[in-house]
Amino acid sequence: MSPEPGADRPFTPRVAVVADDLTGAADSGAGFLRARLSTTVTWAEEVLAGGVTGSSHGHTDVLAVDAGTRRATAEQAAATTGRLLRALRLAGTGVLYQKVDSMARGNLGAELDAALRAWRPGAVAVVAPAFPAAGRTTVGGIQRVHGVPAERGDLAARLDGAGLRPALVDLTGVRSADPRAVLLRSLRPGIRALLCDAETDADLAAIAGAAAALSGPVVWVGSAGLAHVLPAALGLTGDAGQYDKVGLTAAGKAGLTGDGTARLTVDPEADLNGHDVVPGGPVLVAVGSVHASAREQARHLLADGAGHVEVPVAGLDQHVDVTLAAIRRHLRAGTDVVLTLSDDLGTAGPDDHRLTARLGELTRPCADLVAGLVLTGGDTATGLLRAWGVPGLRLCAEVEPGVPLSVTTGPRRIPVVTKAGAFGDAATLRRARARLAAFTNSSAPSGTDSSAHSPSAEGER
Repeated sequence: MSPEPGADRPFTPRVAVVADDLTGAADSGAGFLRARLSTTVTWAEEVLAGGVTGSSHGHTDVLAVDAGTRRATAEQAAATTGRLLRALRLAGTGVLYQKVDSMARGNLGAELDAALRAWRPGAVAVVAPAFPAAGRTTVGGIQRVHGVPAERGDLAARLDGAGLRPALVDLTGVRSADPRAVLLRSLRPGIRALLCDAETDADLAAIAGAAAALSGPVVWVGSAGLAHVLPAALGLTGDAGQYDKVGLTAAGKAGLTGDGTARLTVDPEADLNGHDVVPGGPVLVAVGSVHASAREQARHLLADGAGHVEVPVAGLDQHVDVTLAAIRRHLRAGTDVVLTLSDDLGTAGPDDHRLTARLGELTRPCADLVAGLVLTGGDTATGLLRAWGVPGLRLCAEVEPGVPLSVTTGPRRIPVVTKAGAFGDAATLRRARARLAAFTNSSAPSGTDSSAHSPSAEGER
């Protein structure tokens, strides 16, 4: 698993995370952030156009890329994954983490087959998509959500259907006295993937430690769960240099290596507050998911006094001026505003790229009025950030597992919390809002608990 020649060149990322949507890239990138590895999130277009070492990424230990393939065809997903991985390998990146959806959605087989072909000769995939903190487990090769088999959750069948010939490493093997020996016995001729059961973080740590001791090249495949334990298994640590740039104090840095940054503090003299955002200004919350739990999270914010603007999906073009005026009215009054989609989706789903792009275009004139963003759903986040001209995100902290806080890269830096569509419990958006309030050096809303909290993630987008 040693890097190819050139891995020590300036600005070459030590680790690449390739995900099929933005929230996945960010929440898995946050696992490496815990090891104080500087982590940048960007889009495939940025990498393929500007190069892996492009100046827009800055100096980063980990480059997490949204390949944008969640709703692509299998052929399109394989082609994009192959192009990305060849670019990353040729640039000298040493470790590949192929992020997959913890609910087993997307083009799992096609992307993994492309990854193995594009990475290094003889590479084997270590597949462990469990995310126990979010209720996602893998038992008998079946992906489960709070104990219920996920739709398309038969991972072994899907990998086998893609020609990967997986070998199942069950819980008995994972929890054995020598899991590395179990992995080695499972690597029979022709096996290209080790599909590992896991119900706990300890299971994932055992898998990572055992696979890290294998002699050949590995493609790591998992969700945010495996990403959280992988740096320790590989002995990866960093100096967290970017935290100073966004204003975290030494105490805040210490919190990053422990329990999900519960002890995060902010330096009020940081450039972030002095130049790039509206200190103490309002937060724009875009709830692009129509999942019941996402609506419940939005209702909690509205009960705290946030303003509400419902974006009319049907006939949005005829209501742009009225909708934009309502948003700006709240923001100019210093009131946080929650955007939700109307129920009249018609043929457009909440993850329709045209709809999310229009949401981004609608809110772009508000960019100078906001101190921070909370974005739910990978398509919602991508549509808004791309419309605002954001080339990427620098990860800074976690509000809670799977809900990272970042700062936009580019000419203007804005703090952003990203969250998979229905991730978290009813108070997750409250905690995200409170963390942004602290991050921009304003007081948290009254009655808000911003302490670290484990989510009960009912679903992702």
